Amino acid sequence: MKKYELQKLKAVEGKAKHNIDFTDEISYRNIQAYNEECKKNGLVIESDQDYPREQFIQLSKLREFDSRVDPEKGMFKQILSMVRQPVNVTENGKRITKDTLYFNGHYSGKNKANIKLGHYSFSKGWYIKPVIDFTLDNPKEPFDSKTGQKVGRSRIAGKTMEHYIFLSENKKERHKQLEDIRH
Repeated sequence: MKKYELQKLKAVEGKAKHNIDFTDEISYRNIQAYNEECKKNGLVIESDQDYPREQFIQLSKLREFDSRVDPEKGMFKQILSMVRQPVNVTENGKRITKDTLYFNGHYSGKNKANIKLGHYSFSKGWYIKPVIDFTLDNPKEPFDSKTGQKVGRSRIAGKTMEHYIFLSENKKERHKQLEDIRH
């Protein structure tokens, strides 16, 4: 990987400068999911172009917004919509339905001159995970005769939406979860 590409990758990693926990942002989770899946499948990421480009743009804009907000005046989080969605998950070899939550909103804040900076939109509760498949170079000869390894290459073939906020089935616990998210 080239030096400037490594700098781009490092520029979107790390903790918040002032107010926002970047590790909970969709853009950050998407980039991490790509890293993990590619590493797990032996796929080498050669540049930031191998990631969904919009994720880097969103995360760098969020970091810039966060750096301009005065920490003493604080960052304000406003939730505009919340969606409760049933999804099918596999647990212990069985497929079950669980309620998940995702929500949208925006951050706003003021700079040191007490000027309102507008807002930055966010979504939480889900992220994109790549689907990686292995393609044989020659289906008639799937294995290398000397090493016994499969001959082919991995590639990103698609993506799936992964949820990470699962709601409790207990009504009181679920209500507490929602209150914690609002604050």
